[in-house]
Amino acid sequence: MLTVSIVTYNSDLEILNNLLTSLVVANSKLTAVNRISELIIIDNSNQPLSIGDTCKPILEKFNSVTLLHSKTNMGYGRAHNMAINKCHSKFHLLLNPDVLIHCDALKNGIAFLEEQPGIVAVSPCAVNGQNRPLYLAKKYPSLFVLLLRSLGVNWLNKCFAGIYRDYEYYPERNSSKIFEAELVSGCFILCRTDVLKSVQGFDEKYFLYFEDFALSIKLREIGKISYLSSMKIQHFGGEASRKGLKHIYYFLSSAFKFYQEFGWKII
Repeated sequence: MLTVSIVTYNSDLEILNNLLTSLVVANSKLTAVNRISELIIIDNSNQPLSIGDTCKPILEKFNSVTLLHSKTNMGYGRAHNMAINKCHSKFHLLLNPDVLIHCDALKNGIAFLEEQPGIVAVSPCAVNGQNRPLYLAKKYPSLFVLLLRSLGVNWLNKCFAGIYRDYEYYPERNSSKIFEAELVSGCFILCRTDVLKSVQGFDEKYFLYFEDFALSIKLREIGKISYLSSMKIQHFGGEASRKGLKHIYYFLSSAFKFYQEFGWKII
């Protein structure tokens, strides 16, 4: 049995509807026992989105749908925790609204977890909106790597390509279908629900950014996290630096909390 939580914030309803459509197709590939038992959408927007009206035809294809609206933006991790706390499934999918899921992604991910009891979560093979590779599995970040990412200067990235590629598991990703990852992106994580509950979900002191890295570390205290190339998605999200000063503030604030808790790494 699978449950799914999606956190929205002033999200484009057409993009959300595209995600839900891809989720319906992926769900149809699962055996009856593993299909989505409940879809939970938590809306953190200032004003409620008309999700129930706009997406009604596609929402009706799910067995059970719960729509929750927060009066204030409670943050990404805390919103997902609302869903995690009420779930009683075997597997739970943490999901962004700006994702498209390949038709076989859920089938392959759940089959892998069924075959590998020591794996507590899996991260997908992803591409961006231009079909270029996205590296969602990462190693513990250094301040130097984060600086390179925030600057986004091509010639600097080329000069330090080796450091960047090591951080993003570039060699492993291009030579192996499966490998163990230290940290994974929160835009799509397929987890064992009991393990997710045992670590109490996301740490709610992170409003936005780094909550997925902190969760990864907690999950790895119990078992392994794997990158699975046969579990494919497309993610249309952008970097914090492209979203304005408020997001840069959120990023830096969360980065400080993360390093204070788990240790500083310069290079």
